[in-house]
Amino acid sequence: MFPFLRIKHICFNVQDIEEEEVLFTKILGVRSTGITTSALEGQQGVLKNTFFHLERGSIELAYHDLPESWRDSPINTGPGFHHIAFEVPNFDEALLELARKGIHPLPKFPRKTPHGCVAFLYPKQTGGILFELGEMKK
Repeated sequence: MFPFLRIKHICFNVQDIEEEEVLFTKILGVRSTGITTSALEGQQGVLKNTFFHLERGSIELAYHDLPESWRDSPINTGPGFHHIAFEVPNFDEALLELARKGIHPLPKFPRKTPHGCVAFLYPKQTGGILFELGEMKK
């Protein structure tokens, strides 16, 4: 059984998250959750993101200023489509099931975020697309 329950969100990298938040609010007609800022590796990098929750699924905007140790990571991309996130009913079991199929998380993952525990999977193992697994909110 495949561990994915539903699409949680689709993420786009942006260069100016404050400007894009205003634009997406106008386009989508819904307010964002507000911009959240997370420090990476002891203030060596930063992730800013916001979500627009729609009736079925969400759109995430993200701005990354990654630490040097993340420079070669598939997470480090330019503006545009970044990843698709799936919600799983049992996060640990989903990772074990995927590992049995030869699909593994990127280094530094899984990790806890303000939005729950997440893991990004190697795009080389997922048809060139960056997948994120997120634990299902209970």
